[in-house]
Amino acid sequence: MPKLFRLNPIRSILAIGIGLVASQIAASAAPCDIYSSAATPCVAAYSMARQLLSTYTGPLYQVRKADGTTKDIPAIGGFVNAAVQDTFCGTGNCNVAILYDQSGKGNDLIKAPAGCYTGTASQPDNEANVKGHSIMVGGHKAYGLYMVAQDGYRNNKAAGMPTGSQAQGIYEVADGKRGGPACCWDFGNASTNNCNGGVGNMAALFLGVAYWGKGAGNGPWFLADLEAGVWAGGAKVGDPGWGALSDQHPANPNNLSMAIDFAFGILKTSSTNYAIRIGNAQSGNLTTAYDGALPSVLHWSLHGGIVLGIGGDNSNSSNGTFFEGAITSGRPSDTADASVFKNVQDAGFGSTTLALWKSNNSDAPMASVSKVQYNASQAQATVRYNLHEPHRVALSVFDTQGKLVATLAKGLISQGDHEAVWNAKRAQPGLYIVSLAIDGNRVWTANIVVKK
Repeated sequence: MPKLFRLNPIRSILAIGIGLVASQIAASAAPCDIYSSAATPCVAAYSMARQLLSTYTGPLYQVRKADGTTKDIPAIGGFVNAAVQDTFCGTGNCNVAILYDQSGKGNDLIKAPAGCYTGTASQPDNEANVKGHSIMVGGHKAYGLYMVAQDGYRNNKAAGMPTGSQAQGIYEVADGKRGGPACCWDFGNASTNNCNGGVGNMAALFLGVAYWGKGAGNGPWFLADLEAGVWAGGAKVGDPGWGALSDQHPANPNNLSMAIDFAFGILKTSSTNYAIRIGNAQSGNLTTAYDGALPSVLHWSLHGGIVLGIGGDNSNSSNGTFFEGAITSGRPSDTADASVFKNVQDAGFGSTTLALWKSNNSDAPMASVSKVQYNASQAQATVRYNLHEPHRVALSVFDTQGKLVATLAKGLISQGDHEAVWNAKRAQPGLYIVSLAIDGNRVWTANIVVKK
């Protein structure tokens, strides 16, 4: 008799991991789609967990083993396929070699070169450990970019980044329990020569405990690293959140501590204004820590380099875990902020509930996948699914490079119960992905490991 498999089984020749009845929590418009619609397009976008632009089809990041071999880690069905990483890295050390830019600008990040600051910062940085922190995002296993002191990433030849006094936006999701304790765990716009400069040479989102601007409590806080100072708010000496290298440093009570698992932060700048907004990527509550005039000592001179985990001069004494973030050309509206924040919440950081796509902005599920049946003697898998109403369906099998291996069903399918069969007799041993797409949107994926 065929044996019925359910969630994450590993049996015999074929192992199939499958989500049973999933919730529809990931909207089809990704953060960079939202920003583009608001006329503030992404010019750099990185995620360890998922697609940030719906049309992006490349890998999310590349890992490197101790022997120097590398592997691109893909997104399947909008979320990272961490099984590819697990298979490649095995039990040995594995680092992130490249964070791929999803914006279309090609602004990939690699480990940073030596900087102008003294000590360890005057040496090239290290690649971060990809195994340091695993999470669930919308029911999908993922890994954070787990950075320790002397880890850092940079791109000094980025395309399309704001320069001079041009407006910019940044959002980031990170582990708030690892922010700090020193300078400077940044993500954003920096110099292109690995050195610092006057106030206004940077516009980066800082997570940690700064020597300068402070928020409420003990931190860590999302702050604005504008170079030669880190601000929690304020435009002049004595303001709450003022963050110049010297002078008074009163705390900004509106800039709350972000010591939470999934901290969400925004930094927006224009020629006359900057804003810091913060929230909890799980429970919500996006608030404004500061929105007002620029520091009186600032003169914009942005250079358009990109840093992650370090300061503009490669100050690299801090820790952090990066999950995702993007930089925009132009200062996003508060409405766009709210939409991106909602999208991040809907993605399900920390959630074990499998994320699916919504249909026409409705929360009603389009389909459910009830079971998979495997017949060992015939080496074939049967996928059974139910459509709650007629839809155009594409049920396909892909390899880990995204190449189509088999089409199990395609076209307009009627409401009700259906099944499709994949004959795996000719499949080479390895990992495969079954994808169920409805009306052009991926709604379900399952990992299949063929062993012979």
